[in-house]
This record gives sequence, structure tokens and C-alpha cells, in this order.
Amino acid sequence: MFKFSNLVGVVSLTLVLAIIGNAQTASTMNWSPGPSLSAARDSAAAVVNSDGIYVFGGNTAIPTSVEKLPNGASLWQPAPSLFVGLSSPAAIGSPGTANMTIFGGKDNRRAVNSTFNFNPLGGTANLPSMKNRRYQHAYTRDFSSILYAIGGKDDLEVPTATVERFFGNKWILTTSLPEARFNFPAVTDSFNRITTFGGSTAASGFTSTVLRFHGISWLPLAPMPIATSGSAAVVGANNLLYVIGGTSASGPVDAVQIYHTVTDTWTVGTSLPSAVTNASAVLDSTGKIVVIGGRNSANQGLLDVFASPQESAPPVINSFPNTFASIGVNYAYRVTAAGNPAPTFSLVTNPAGMTIDGTTGLISWTPVITQFGVQNVTVRASNASGDVDQSFQMGVPPPAPTGLAASNITANTADLSWNLAPPELGAVSYNLYVRGTICGRGGCPIIPVATGLTSTTVNVIGLGAGTFNTYYLRTVAGGVLSPVSFVSFLTLAVAPPTNVTVGAVGQNSAALSWTAPATSQVPIVGYRIVEFTQLGLRTLVDNITGTSATVTWLLPNTQHIFYVISFDANNNQSVFVPSTTVNTTFVPLIFHNPAFPKPLGGFFTETLVGVIGDRLMLISPEAHSSAGVNYVVGASGLPAPTLSIASGPAGMTIDPLTGIVSWVPSGDIGVFTATIRATNSEGFADLTFTYTVYPAGTDMLAPTAVQTGFAAVNITRTTATVSWTASTDNVGVAGYRVYITSPIIICGRGGCAPLPVVAPVAVTSGTGTSVTLTGLTRNTGYSFWVEAFDAAGNSSFTTPNAHGNFNTLP
Repeated sequence: MFKFSNLVGVVSLTLVLAIIGNAQTASTMNWSPGPSLSAARDSAAAVVNSDGIYVFGGNTAIPTSVEKLPNGASLWQPAPSLFVGLSSPAAIGSPGTANMTIFGGKDNRRAVNSTFNFNPLGGTANLPSMKNRRYQHAYTRDFSSILYAIGGKDDLEVPTATVERFFGNKWILTTSLPEARFNFPAVTDSFNRITTFGGSTAASGFTSTVLRFHGISWLPLAPMPIATSGSAAVVGANNLLYVIGGTSASGPVDAVQIYHTVTDTWTVGTSLPSAVTNASAVLDSTGKIVVIGGRNSANQGLLDVFASPQESAPPVINSFPNTFASIGVNYAYRVTAAGNPAPTFSLVTNPAGMTIDGTTGLISWTPVITQFGVQNVTVRASNASGDVDQSFQMGVPPPAPTGLAASNITANTADLSWNLAPPELGAVSYNLYVRGTICGRGGCPIIPVATGLTSTTVNVIGLGAGTFNTYYLRTVAGGVLSPVSFVSFLTLAVAPPTNVTVGAVGQNSAALSWTAPATSQVPIVGYRIVEFTQLGLRTLVDNITGTSATVTWLLPNTQHIFYVISFDANNNQSVFVPSTTVNTTFVPLIFHNPAFPKPLGGFFTETLVGVIGDRLMLISPEAHSSAGVNYVVGASGLPAPTLSIASGPAGMTIDPLTGIVSWVPSGDIGVFTATIRATNSEGFADLTFTYTVYPAGTDMLAPTAVQTGFAAVNITRTTATVSWTASTDNVGVAGYRVYITSPIIICGRGGCAPLPVVAPVAVTSGTGTSVTLTGLTRNTGYSFWVEAFDAAGNSSFTTPNAHGNFNTLP
């Protein structure tokens, strides 16, 4: 697949950095004494804040004391004290605030894991503790303000390799060091990389190992020239890291070891005025390196403070070149480099016409047409400490083709033409591409059509009628591709029909008609009717020369959406025009839905009866129906059917909308049948039903169920009087039966449990709604429910779901 990005690339580019000179010149560092501490202090932590330098804890007369050297001051001042004295703690400032975070260290007994915030104006506040107790550990903060506690010794004086970081207000363990170590520094350089220097290990008193943390692992760098433990470290300018003092195998040293982060090399700066170990070091507000306190070769704590400018450094180019240029267009690239002193710039290798400003590093160039192809450039940054070169290749493509146009466009073809390339390019060829039609999230693919064309015209074929097409063209000169030129055009289209309408529709057919388009870019020779189905596109009627057709072989009672399309002599089709939705017809269906549902699903048995002089009604003795309901018939079909009585007694009718059958019997008694008919244009369907006619005055309906009003009074050990709400009946309630069970029934959504064995206890006389129960058991719970009956023997629906409860006396 040829992607669009391939159309704009010119040549593969290389970037080379070379240190031409790195000979060590005289060091520019110069140590001078600064204001002495008020008390000797070593193994302390120093922090530069917005208002000066703070020194915390360490081995000193008052371990809780904090000293401050305000910016520009000549004397140290006391600051608010710590609430606990700590040796070898970690202390890091919070940029933009007065807050400083202190974590770990050793009190007068053991290593601690405490973390707290120190603010010279607001006091201290506890923060979540570290996972491990540690002191003499390395510490730093990355660009995301994440604190790191690295290695050190635990509260049993055992060296540790564990590393944890403070993030999201909690400490989290991360990748451990390859080997346990303690009494060593760590810094975060200008590339946001954490680097540790030397220290002591369990197996060796001193190590020169330098490790860099890559987020998931620790990788070794060039080792220190002198293996030390107890050194201090600061991040300087010009990509230099300073490791200051410390203790070697022969004792405290005065060495200042300088690590070059870009070249992974070491040099040595001006030595300290005297050997010192376990000192603190910071960069002050002016950029000077300040070394504070520590211990000397006699193992004595020091008041001394020394400061020095940073070391000079050879240049380091830190810009990336613009490696693309266009003929006749001004090219610019500003080279930037760090170094001390500031570097100047020059061109070592360059195409004709390219210049550089020696002070600002701005490269300018306007390529001419003969400079297409690959041009080599080398720029040099220089200062008193050395030179550095940056070499890269410039891609200068030939100019894009001009005059690209499409002509003689038909439904399926087009001619493309363009201007001949300038003669300065020499022998050239052309590559033609087309934008693909199957596009995704990444856009549309660019597909090669032809390569190595030497003519300036081409005929493209196989295009779709009425489609949008885009072609791209590139010049090839000397093996180098130019930028693209492109042209877009629409092929001629077959006009679609209009006013598609639906005529007669049957069970298996539908008639369609339409209007021929007034004009068409391509002559129309016929029409076809198609339909989209689950199996794809289906042509129903083809090669229609008129403006109407009938679709056949359709299924009854189905929905269709038809499309009518026109086509030309080359079978190019118009766009699809949807017709009105068509539903094929079907013969009526006639049915009766049961009217008496059971509580847990299904239906009770129904009986259709009529009483002389009363009415035709649907009853269900099984359901103890308390009132007859109408007999209702339904029907479906397309077109919608009408309902009528096909055969039956005189006077029987059916409502054509609701389907309710009505009739008042007045003749013979017995069992009879009647037929109802549903009719539409496609046919009819009959439903024959059976009904029974009873003599006048026959009571067919049961009393209503007793559902409410359950109560019990006059309760003794063996008797109770129970009552309920009266039932109703179309003729009259003859009496009630009371049912009783024990224990008490508990009912829920799933029914009642336990289901009692129902046995009648008493039968009331007349229509009274209370009865006294006798022969009960003392101190027992009972449930009761009631059934109503009439003189014809019809009884109400009886269920223990509606019941009353009572307890006999003890």
C-alpha cells in the first residue's frame, strides 16, 4: 500500500555529531571562601530556596538546628528548628514555594522513614512515611516533582538496594539498584534523567560505578576517575554534572570530578582548597557552586564554606536541523549550542550560496534548480574549550510538475496532461498515483498507477460513472522524487429517474412507475429495479425500456424497499433512488383471545352461554367468574379485513371495530353454533364457535370473591369470632364457607407458604358475614379465609392469599 506520506519524502537523512576538539584547557573554576557556618556540620542536607540556602541536620552540636544564608548575605542566620535531630537526611525544595520536603535520616538511635514538610514561615507538617527506614541514601526530584529515595542503610545498619518514589501523596517502590549501596549522591540532569555517583557497597568500601535510571532499569555509564563515598553532587550548566570531594581508599579527597552528559566522559576541575567528605553542595542564586561544611582528613567537622564559578565547557549543539529545502524558497535553520564561553558558528561543508551568522547560528540559503538532490552540510560550533560539528544531508527535491489538468472526461475515462519539466533537471520521468476509494481512520490510500512515464500525457480508463477522482503526479530527476501535484475531477454521470411511485400491490406483486430524467450527461438505454436484502443486492426486473414495471414473485405479508436505477450502453448506473416502502398483502386471519388468565400463567377453561331474555356471555366456572364478559373476535390482514356474521341466530351482531359479539337469546334452549367471517380484497377466513342457551332465570354467575375486611374478636383459649366484607352476586349470596388452618400463612410475591390443607370449619346461615369458631387449641396461631356461594351452587374464587390471622389465648 502506497501511503500519502511517501509522496513528500525526498531522501533519507543522517545526523552526525562529532567532537572535533576536547583538549582540557585551563580550568575556569576558582574556589574562594564564603561565610562560615555558625557551628561545624557534616552529613547535612542543603536546599536552595527562593530566599537563600538552608542547611538541615547532620552531625553538629545541635542536630535540630537549621541555618540559612539569605541571598547576597555575608552571615548565616538561624532558621526555625526541626522537631527532631537527623543525620544524613534528604531535603528537597518545592519550586515556586517556600516548602521543603525532608525524608529519612538517622535520629540518635536508628534510621527513620518519616517524611515531613518544612516551611520557615508555617512550621512543619507530617506526610506519609516511606516504605523503608533509610539514611545515607541518595535523593533527587525529577521534572514531574516526584521525589526519589535511593539505597542507603536501614535501621539495622544493613545497606539496601531498594528505591522508592513519592507520587500522589504516597511512597511507591520502583526498580531497585543492581547492588546495595550507601553514602552517595544523585541528581536529575537537564534531560530529566536520574544519575547516581559512587558510594560504598557491602563488598567494597568505595565504588566508581555511575548508574542512570531509565524508568524501568538502571544502566551503567562511564565510571568516575576516582572511586569515592560521601561525595556531594550538583547539576551545572552546559550539560555538566559536578561530583565534589568525598572519601577514597586513601581518605578524604579535594577532587572535583566533572561528568559530561552528552559524551559520557569525565574531566577534572579545579580542586577544593582542602580535602573534604560528607559535605553539602548546591548552586546558589548566581549559578556558583557552593560547598558547605563536611569533615576533613582529621575526621573533624568543618565550618568552612567555599564557592566557585562553574567550569568552562566545549560546545554541545542542542538543536536539530531542518533537512528539507525547496527550490527558489528561502531555507532557514538556527543552530543553537551550549558551552562556556559562548560558542561561535561556521560552515565546514555547504552548498553554494548557503551562509551562517557566526554569532546567532542562523543558516540561510535559497536553492537554485541545479541544486536539486542531496546536499551535504556540516556546521561547527567553537569556543576556547573545543569544537563540535553537526553534519546532515539536505534533501532538495526537483520542483513539482506544473500544468496538471484533466480533459476529454467521459463516464469511464479521462485524459491527463502536464508541462514538460525544466531542462535544468536533465533526463526526467514521471510517477502517477491515484487516491483509493476504500478509506479508513488513516485516510485514503495512495495507489501507484504508472511509474517511469516519459510522456506528458496519459489516458486513464476504468473509472466509475459520476465518481470523484484525484490523481497525483511526481517528477523523478536523478533518482530524487519531487513534491506532488494533483488534479481532481468528476466523471460524467447517468441521471437517475424521478417521482418513483407505487401502484397496485398484491400478495406476490407490486407495480412501480417513474419519470424519466429531463437530461442526462450520458444517454440512458434502460432501467432496472433492485432491492437490498440480507444476502446483498438483488435485481428484480432488468432491461426496462419504459417507465413502469411490475415486480413479481414476492412473499405475502412482507416489507420491501425498491430502488429504480437507470443505466447507459456501457452499463454505467445512476445513483439509487428509493421508492415508497411496499408491504405485500395477505388473506385475513381470524382468532379469539382467551379472557380469563390464571395467576401463574395460562388461561382457565371458558364456556360461551346465553340465558333466555338475558344476553350472550363468556363465563369460566373454573375461574369462579363473578361476571360474564363479552365474546370478542379479532382479525388481521392486509388490507385490513371487515368482520361480519356469516351464519347464526337472528339478531346476533358483531362490532366491526371492537369485534364484540352481541345477542339476546329468545328462542330454543340447547347447544348451537355460529360463524364469524373476516373479509378483505385477498379473500376471507371463518371462525365457528359453539354456545349453549339456558332457560330464563338460570343463574350462571358466581358471587364475587371475598378479599378484604378479615377480622377476629372475642378471642379465648378455644374460640374466636371472625368476620369479613360481604360478597355480591347477580341474584344473591346464599351463604359463606369459612376455612381455617394452622400455623399462620405467610404470603409473598411467589405465593403463600406453607400451603395449608384446606378444610371447611363452618358454614354460615343466610348472608351473615361473621361466625364463631370453636374447638380451637390454646396459644396457637390460625389463618382463615372465606368462600361465598349462591342458591344455584355457584361459588366464588377461593384462595388463601386473601386471609385473616389471629392467636388464641395461652
